[in-house]
Amino acid sequence: MCAINAAIEVDLTGQVCADSIGQMHYSGVGGQMDFMRGAALSHEGKPILVLPSQTTKGISRIVNT
Repeated sequence: MCAINAAIEVDLTGQVCADSIGQMHYSGVGGQMDFMRGAALSHEGKPILVLPSQTTKGISRIVNT
């Protein structure tokens, strides 16, 4: 199984933001960890997170914290 999910931004330690942009709620809460865990626990499973490297305004989606 391969689970591919989108993220909004990621920090240098690998923490992923997938449900809000600043104070604005962007998507539903939950679900992503279920897909990631399901793929990781399945035989030869691969959980993959994808995101654009920067916003449409040229701001990096890889952040310090």
